[in-house]
Amino acid sequence: MIPSALQVFGPRPGSFGLANRALALGGGLICALVLAAAWFAPEAAMRAWLAAAFFSTSMPMAALMLLMMMRLIPGAWDIEMMVATEAACLLVPLGALAFVPVLIGLRNLYPWTGQEQETAFRAAYLSTAFFAARTVLWFALLFGLTVLLIRRRTWSVPVSCLGLIVFSLGGTVVTTDWLMTLDPEFRSSGFGLYALSVQACIAVAGIVIVALLSSGHRICSPAVLGGLLLTAVLLWAYFSYMQYVIIWSSDFPPLVRWYLERAQGFWSVMLWIFALVHAFAAALLILPPILRRPRILLGLAWAILAGKVLECAWVVLPAGGREASLSACGLFIMAVAGLGAVFVAAWSAALRLRIGMRRPKGSGRGRHARAS
Repeated sequence: MIPSALQVFGPRPGSFGLANRALALGGGLICALVLAAAWFAPEAAMRAWLAAAFFSTSMPMAALMLLMMMRLIPGAWDIEMMVATEAACLLVPLGALAFVPVLIGLRNLYPWTGQEQETAFRAAYLSTAFFAARTVLWFALLFGLTVLLIRRRTWSVPVSCLGLIVFSLGGTVVTTDWLMTLDPEFRSSGFGLYALSVQACIAVAGIVIVALLSSGHRICSPAVLGGLLLTAVLLWAYFSYMQYVIIWSSDFPPLVRWYLERAQGFWSVMLWIFALVHAFAAALLILPPILRRPRILLGLAWAILAGKVLECAWVVLPAGGREASLSACGLFIMAVAGLGAVFVAAWSAALRLRIGMRRPKGSGRGRHARAS
């Protein structure tokens, strides 16, 4: 029997471990099947894995950004979301592990591997060794920031100030590496910020879901969660629209082609679906009565998260003008399900760990202590 979300993130300890084991085992098996498919369809399997890995690792990456902002700007949002956000940050090592197959399968993903580059800079930058080094260094920095923020709370302000600068600069670089270099002729200075806005939406929606489920919908300030969801969606809308307008108005074929490849046939339908999902969610989140209803907020967060799954597929699968096959789409669905199950199991364990560390010694099992 598949464990429900409330079993995973709910307060009952008896079903917690069983749900964790079931999710982790099932997700691991699905991930193994997707990676095994790389022997028969390497390009389709690796593109599917990259899209799913980007979606999954967005949760701990952007959660770390939110945690640094919470440490600098305390308020109602850290009361409702701090524990869930800290638990999400602890998934950074799992995100690094999810990108190991990407580094192994670089030649099946990126057309620049093994090609002679036009300039010395491109030859140095677009090399497999340097690409892997940047990715490893990025996850090492994220892990170091996570350890400092959680284990050295007295250092929160200086670490967060420096960390947000590092995150903004480094995040745009690595997301450009992972996604934009799938199309070597596509160049956009705003693509990194667009990718970070996608990650922010994924993290905020996921944290809102965990915060609502772990509290049993008895949240003290649901309007705070709804307002943060709305902010994330509007931020994403701004960066995605501005990049589209600037590139489309340039009328430069190598840049415009990136959108043309994703505005035809099946992918145009996909684009309209996730765009309308976000527009509908934003329109509802403006209404004050919606912000006071945790169950509606939960549904909107799930809808935004589902829209981001479609968007990750829309960005990665048709890259380079390649028409995504049914096998690639099917493997992507499997990879999202497998990695999602593993990340949910790890997140639930990390959440329980953070609740236990915040609970005073000798206290009973109740709702988790609020963030200090």
